[in-house]
Amino acid sequence: MVNKEALKRELDSRKMTVDDLSDLTGIDRSTIYRILSGSSKCNVETATKIVNKLRLKPNVAMSIFFEE
Repeated sequence: MVNKEALKRELDSRKMTVDDLSDLTGIDRSTIYRILSGSSKCNVETATKIVNKLRLKPNVAMSIFFEE
């Protein structure tokens, strides 16, 4: 399950919008909105794109994508 608040904080700290993240990762912005709203799960491919493009440190990536 995605820690939506942690992902939102990460975007805010980078002054990034959903559109910015979509452009950077190639993930459709509606998919990102659904993940952030909790109406859609984040698959491994999507999480990997976000982690790689944002160059998230392992502990940050774990807190966003693998926290219960």
